[in-house]
Amino acid sequence: MSRFTIYTYQFKPINAPVEMDLFRPDVDVEESMRNKQDIFGCFFLHDSKLRFKYNNQEFDYHVVAQHGGIIVLKIANNSKLIHESNFNRWEEEDHPSLYVIIDNRKDKQIVAIENRQLAFSDTTTVARIMAESFDRLLLEHGLEVSVDAKYHRHEFWEIVTECGNGVASVKFKFPYPNLPAISDLVGEYYTWLAGPTANRRPS
Repeated sequence: MSRFTIYTYQFKPINAPVEMDLFRPDVDVEESMRNKQDIFGCFFLHDSKLRFKYNNQEFDYHVVAQHGGIIVLKIANNSKLIHESNFNRWEEEDHPSLYVIIDNRKDKQIVAIENRQLAFSDTTTVARIMAESFDRLLLEHGLEVSVDAKYHRHEFWEIVTECGNGVASVKFKFPYPNLPAISDLVGEYYTWLAGPTANRRPS
């Protein structure tokens, strides 16, 4: 049975308007943010300019299916296999692939990346390939995207429990909150941290 690591993808306006203006001086970033998921969904159409490129490599991909905002694709790595027969060795190109499922339905923005080490040793690498590739197309819309692993609250408290000498400080880095679920969560934590019950966990 295949296992997947779950990521979320978050859009935000580009912080370098001068660079952006070189490409699209007339871009309306606010409109792009309103239509971010529609723009993103067009990347997977047959005439899209999407190319998965990272660290001077290009990775082949194939859109297996898409319906109602759900996109299923396969991304292939670039590697080589060493064969040996009759004491002779030779190399052949190999392109093992894994599945990626993208939930681009309204306010979802979830990416599930298959854990298949035969293709990629770490799903984080695939997330980076995707984020950098998407950014190249989002640039003309004045946007960029982050693809981050989704963590659960209990995982944080498990780490705290393992620290026998206590925790001196904790630094959280929040993505640009463009999902209602993320915005609500960030607002809840800000209220919790600033309130009189700062020594209690949020419910």
